Amino acid sequence: RMRRQAYVATVVAAWLASHEKISKVYFPTQLTGEDLARFQRQMTGPSAMIAFELAEGTKEAAFRFLNQLQHILLAVSLGFIRSLAEHPASMTHSDIRPEAQMKMGITPGLIRFSVGIEEPEDLIKDLAQALAAV
Repeated sequence: RMRRQAYVATVVAAWLASHEKISKVYFPTQLTGEDLARFQRQMTGPSAMIAFELAEGTKEAAFRFLNQLQHILLAVSLGFIRSLAEHPASMTHSDIRPEAQMKMGITPGLIRFSVGIEEPEDLIKDLAQALAAV
């Protein structure tokens, strides 16, 4: 299962990195330089977790995006055979002051995405239609 999820996540992360409404993708295959070299030395492959920043960077944009997802489920729990997404600033880290969140890199436009075993094309289609609302 993990090999499949890592493969799907790699395809989806590459697509997200090329999208104009995404400003940053946090995923091992998107690393460069020494960070990429370290990943390649220490790991046999990526995980199924992707985090990405919406270019608009606001909580409102994040909510518009998440509310448009049709296949990907909104959930606080991450790690399932179905793909799940969440907004860390208002969900998993909501008890942390906004200033502290920002210091930790938890911005209003950050989305965490746990990739399941679905076909990458199905996830990309869902992400694309949700990004159209942002």
